[in-house]
Amino acid sequence: MVYSPRLKEVSDHLIIENVLAIVQRDMKPALDYFYPADSLPDFAERMIGRFFKQTYPSFAVEPNRNGPEQAADGSFIEAALRIYPFLSVVDADPPTVEKKAMKYTRALVSILRNASVADYTANITSGVVFSLTWEVSYEYGLIGKNAQGWEKPVSFELLLKFNER
Repeated sequence: MVYSPRLKEVSDHLIIENVLAIVQRDMKPALDYFYPADSLPDFAERMIGRFFKQTYPSFAVEPNRNGPEQAADGSFIEAALRIYPFLSVVDADPPTVEKKAMKYTRALVSILRNASVADYTANITSGVVFSLTWEVSYEYGLIGKNAQGWEKPVSFELLLKFNER
């Protein structure tokens, strides 16, 4: 007998790979759109898991929690996938790095909010996603000094709510 589930559930790792693809595709155009005179660079580092802070600006994304629930009649699954994106920027002094962090945050939130259902579900063939909603929130971290200058991290929470048949 071959295992063949009726409801397959959206794969966390594929969603995270799709978030990375969205960020890779849209971050630089978003920075250029919002801040054309600043010539802000794209992320030098993008990875799954918390970044190693070797190059700046940096971006990382990691899974946090998923809670799929099946309808009582078994006809669909509702899943709330919580993932944590992070970014970090450096600059020469605290006021400048604060402003830079806010600019990168604005651009990242914009691309995450404006990405389509197809962007988030690209390459996912398990079941049929018939509904997707998302929420984005963020929190600025404390400024710190490192060998490259003043660093400012920002932590995000991206909540993706899927319904799948």
